[in-house]
Amino acid sequence: METPWMTFAEACAYARVGQQSMYRALRTRELKATQGAVRPDTERGRWRIHRDDLDEWIRGERPPEPKPLRRVFPKNACSRE
Repeated sequence: METPWMTFAEACAYARVGQQSMYRALRTRELKATQGAVRPDTERGRWRIHRDDLDEWIRGERPPEPKPLRRVFPKNACSRE
């Protein structure tokens, strides 16, 4: 069964870029990826990159900027009585 998820090394070979370029794209969030176990047979802490996300990165498309999180407090949590 072929999976769309690639390891870091597979993604570098697929995109034909070096490790430093790939790490820079991951660090700056130009390229979406997940770190951890995507499949049950993989180790935690390893980068997994989806082929569709990698294809978009190769074409120069950037993922949308994530919306900032808003802090929500329960009612009366901050009240001083």
